[in-house]
Amino acid sequence: MTATSIGLVPGTNTDIAALAVSQYQDVYRDGPRDVMRERWLITDARQWPAGTPDATVVADAGKLANATGALLRYDRTGPGEVYYDLFRLDYHEERLSHRALGHILTDGQLAVRDDALPRESVVRLFQSKMSSGRIAVAPSFPLRDALREQVERFMGGFQKRGAAAAEEEPNTLLLACMFATYRKSFRSGDPDYLARNGKVYPYRSLSPDTY
Repeated sequence: MTATSIGLVPGTNTDIAALAVSQYQDVYRDGPRDVMRERWLITDARQWPAGTPDATVVADAGKLANATGALLRYDRTGPGEVYYDLFRLDYHEERLSHRALGHILTDGQLAVRDDALPRESVVRLFQSKMSSGRIAVAPSFPLRDALREQVERFMGGFQKRGAAAAEEEPNTLLLACMFATYRKSFRSGDPDYLARNGKVYPYRSLSPDTY
């Protein structure tokens, strides 16, 4: 299976908003049993200057998701709550072809609600995939130096102070890459859902009661 994913992290009046695009592929290795390994290639990115209106960022991200058919995951924590309302409006007014999935990053290692992602687990998973080569950055990636700097700074702070403290550093591009390469379950994946355009997406959907 191959798929395109988009990760989006909101900015503030003092920090940039960032988007990352990745290509996902299941790779099967020969052996006594068929072993499936996931591979992610981070291919593209975009940043918006600090203070860019939320509606502009959401509209730009939605257009890219529509054009590519990509799953769009975004950080709904804190300032990202505004994105939830904007994406919901765009979907119901048919400016967005399929639902964007908003996640709240929580402290600790256990999710306390259905749309929550444990911050430490997400960081450790990303770090593990990077170290094992399951996540790679395309040579044409436009922000390689900025991403490398954020990875080094974030991982250094994470090792010393934990995931929550490490997030105090500017790292929206890195977090966007984390969302773009996140998959809820490696073995089973996320349940399929049917988009308005009739296409089945192999990811979990928010129920009508929560979206």
